[in-house]
Amino acid sequence: MSEEIVYRRYKPGDESGIVEVMNACFDTFRGYGLNTEVWLDYDRRDPGFKKEEALVAEHKGRIVGHVQLVFREIKLGRKTFITTGGIANVSTHPDYRGKGIATKLMKMALDRCKELKIPLSSLFTGYGYVAHRIYRRLGYADTLFMTRYLAEDEEVERTLEMLPEDPSVRVREYREGDEEGMLKVYEQHIEEYTGAIRRDLTYWKNKLIDIVCYHGFFAENLGEAARVLIAEKNGKVTGYAYFFIWSKARKPIIFSKEMGILTELVASDIKTLASLAKEALKRMREEKVKTFASLVPPYPPYSDLFREFQLFRETGIYMDAVVDQSLLFDMLCKEFSARLEEAGIRSEFRFLVESPYGRTLLEVKEHEVRVSEGKADVELRFVDMHSFVRMLYGIEGFADLLLKGKIDVRRSDVKFQTLLNTMNALFPRMKWFIWPADHW
Repeated sequence: MSEEIVYRRYKPGDESGIVEVMNACFDTFRGYGLNTEVWLDYDRRDPGFKKEEALVAEHKGRIVGHVQLVFREIKLGRKTFITTGGIANVSTHPDYRGKGIATKLMKMALDRCKELKIPLSSLFTGYGYVAHRIYRRLGYADTLFMTRYLAEDEEVERTLEMLPEDPSVRVREYREGDEEGMLKVYEQHIEEYTGAIRRDLTYWKNKLIDIVCYHGFFAENLGEAARVLIAEKNGKVTGYAYFFIWSKARKPIIFSKEMGILTELVASDIKTLASLAKEALKRMREEKVKTFASLVPPYPPYSDLFREFQLFRETGIYMDAVVDQSLLFDMLCKEFSARLEEAGIRSEFRFLVESPYGRTLLEVKEHEVRVSEGKADVELRFVDMHSFVRMLYGIEGFADLLLKGKIDVRRSDVKFQTLLNTMNALFPRMKWFIWPADHW
């Protein structure tokens, strides 16, 4: 049968077969009421979702497998955004499983990324499941587990007592036109995060106002289950909070109906952040929420504000595959040069980066970094793909991997301290986070 299966990209009319396969494979989409209208609306609302980038497996005129490419501009470092080929909705009809359909579609997606000169491919999945093992075999590394804060009413009461109030901060409901100020606050916020997704005003209106996404594919209506609070000082937007009252959800999937979920909390300063968190939690309590979830970064100042909550590491995991290592490094050279200049480091040597994804020679001259050719002064072999990808994002630094024995310094004509100082500046530790609305 496998020889009869045709693998191709989307053509008009495929949406009904794609929806059928997705509903057969995912309780979430089935519960959400996915139909052809909803699927086609993804193409309209999300600039990274293009129906032409839907990949399908077809057998005797029937779509039996599907993978969707979703493009995102993801932040890799302090200033650089790289387009990643996001993998979503990997599905094989139950009648056709065990025939390698998903694997072939995934390889097709990676080939498509190469064709488009996209150096990275990323996805979300569950750790330890069949899909996770398939992704690993295809070169996707375990980048980071998802986390969430959870609390019952007792912990929320203590949190409300602890959170300070700032009389200069006014918290109110969202009004049309606020999104421009919200976007500015978001852009300021993500300066300190790697992994963050670039947004523009159209993206914001489509996915966070017209409807409010709590996941890239799932949303509720503003003013019903979805609520938005705005913080302002002297008439200027200085923060915002998105939260959901799940008992009022039209399509209550993923979460319990007793839950209130804070899905995005961003502010220009800690006092505004605390004021927004306090008001959001108060309003959830007024709606008789029993269990409170906060899907915020597990770093200060969030970890300080939600210290009475329990922090859980989930089985959900974010994974990456480097599609073209040399192209990726070439795109990061400006970022690397800025890091060396900021650290005040001037070196001159060439180093070879060897990872499971390939071999790339980088040249450091003063504080400038570029992809080069020729002989290396030092060779760095990264033992596994997982630690290599985490270092690219800054989840672990160069020094962390060196101490763990994840880097083999094969040959070096460079003084060790010079090498260490340079590599630590090139690959420092950073905070990684993607807000749920940007997931795919």
